[in-house]
Amino acid sequence: MAKLILTLNLILICLQMAFSKAVDEHTVLLLNFDGDSLVIDQGVLKKVKDLSGNGNDAFVNTQGGEPAVNLTKKPSGPPKVVEGKFGNALYFDGTNFLEVPSSKTIEITDQITLEAWVKPEVLSMGEDNMTVLTKDCSYYMVLRENGHLATYFYGLNPPGYHLSKSTLKEGKWSHIAITADGSKVRLYINGKLDSEISSSGKISVSECGAPQSIGIGAEVRIPERGQPNHRYFKGCIDEIRVSDTARSEEEIKESFMHGLQVGVEPSDKLPLTWGRLKRRNER
Repeated sequence: MAKLILTLNLILICLQMAFSKAVDEHTVLLLNFDGDSLVIDQGVLKKVKDLSGNGNDAFVNTQGGEPAVNLTKKPSGPPKVVEGKFGNALYFDGTNFLEVPSSKTIEITDQITLEAWVKPEVLSMGEDNMTVLTKDCSYYMVLRENGHLATYFYGLNPPGYHLSKSTLKEGKWSHIAITADGSKVRLYINGKLDSEISSSGKISVSECGAPQSIGIGAEVRIPERGQPNHRYFKGCIDEIRVSDTARSEEEIKESFMHGLQVGVEPSDKLPLTWGRLKRRNER
């Protein structure tokens, strides 16, 4: 029995070493769509809890924290909980979305990192962008021009969209990441540096009046903005993290290789942990 316990402890230590550190002092938003982070009322998804400890929870189909009314498309309902790259993900059908109301922790002006796993069902919804994560009039992580990862940082020079050289594929999981450190903007796909652009300046908190919300699956406009949501996403999104530092290439690769697990499940959930690793290796 003692040998069995020792073996299990060693396995757990190895698993812990294999998982990247999802939450540190620079993590301002973390959504992994797993377990108790999904707030479901009478079978309907209402909210996704932020696991960073900053309280930046994501609300379903809201604008300014209230049910959305200024829309170009009526939501079919909440995004569906589906099997993700790690654990669960959310499936966005091109009408639904999440909103993270603005807070001081996501009003980032200096260094930043945006990360997510995405599996787009299509590469265009007929608009210029498909939104993965956007803080309107501040920072953007989108798909553009039929599958290119793209970003736009208000306040940085040179202005405008910056696109990846590579494109994502329909129906395939891809890890995407964008960093800005004050001198370079870098775009990563599947743990590898795809492109970098020289830049200068500070990221604007908002060039549209009041600080805007983060939109996931659509570019969300708060009521004060006076404009409807647009630029919807169709497909699956998993493991979103926003950081107030420019993470290194090694850290981005670690996220790609091992995911953003928040700690290690207790020993009675060890089979679930092994199952997740097995599914990850099979994909």
